[in-house]
Amino acid sequence: MNQFVHFINSYSFICYESQLTPLKLRSFAYIESSDELSNELHLNECIMRWRLFRYKLTNDRLLNAEHKIRSWICQTIVRPLVKNITSFNELLNKVKYQNLHLKIGRSSVESLQSALSSKGDLIGTVLPYLIPYLKVHEKQAYIVKRASELSLDMFMKEFKWQSGGSEPNGKSSEGSSSYAPAGMPWGEYLPTDSQLIWYWLCTYLDARMETNPMAANLNAPFSSVYFLNKFDKPSTLQSHKDAFYVHQTSINPPHFELVVDGGRERFDVGKGSKNLWRTILLFLQHIRLFNNNHIDHLSIGQNGINLSCVLDD
Repeated sequence: MNQFVHFINSYSFICYESQLTPLKLRSFAYIESSDELSNELHLNECIMRWRLFRYKLTNDRLLNAEHKIRSWICQTIVRPLVKNITSFNELLNKVKYQNLHLKIGRSSVESLQSALSSKGDLIGTVLPYLIPYLKVHEKQAYIVKRASELSLDMFMKEFKWQSGGSEPNGKSSEGSSSYAPAGMPWGEYLPTDSQLIWYWLCTYLDARMETNPMAANLNAPFSSVYFLNKFDKPSTLQSHKDAFYVHQTSINPPHFELVVDGGRERFDVGKGSKNLWRTILLFLQHIRLFNNNHIDHLSIGQNGINLSCVLDD
């Protein structure tokens, strides 16, 4: 409660009573009576509305943008991933590769990496592109099956924010020490759909950004600078006064927040099924408004990856 009072006393802002339509204006710059804090949930809602107003967003605009970001991720990332997995598995059926005994969805990532190192002509295939996406989890059969299920509808109607699909029939991935009986329903030993989508978006952006010599992981210029998972502390780059990034505060259920100004301010869009999508949208809007529509040197506009279009009116 003291932190809440401190936050309220630190900011003077306008609270709109309904959907950002200015009906009543109220300043929370000075709060002295504890009675005024009796409805903390209402004040938190007002804070969120003020933040959306600051980012030039409304609930209607967010709802529209959520459909667009689902479609963009499905068509730009998930469907190409599924298509390339299928085409590579077809390639592995050819005589020259049959002795490798590999199949994406059955073989472990380690086996695929070993084959890539030992058989040079695989470098010219889609395998180097696929491996980073497959690293999301050791359950390779599940990853392939779930990607296929999510790709069926352009808005990913099968998306389940705090769970996922069922465990596919068949044996566990090669090289995996864990095993779940075939046909088991989703369990917490599997990644949530939120985790899959966020990881794949990070992987996509890692592949398109230039290497950052100051990043903790040179192969992950986006993930190591613009994402902080629950178990890590902010890096030096993330502590810079102008730094902004997405912070995952919970794994199960998944929960994300936007951190700006090097950690001095945090935007939590609320719990539940909209949390991932709205955090991504707030992150993109921050880039549009305060970072010249760029992530480092990568444009998210039409002359780049054309991701900012999801927030166009």
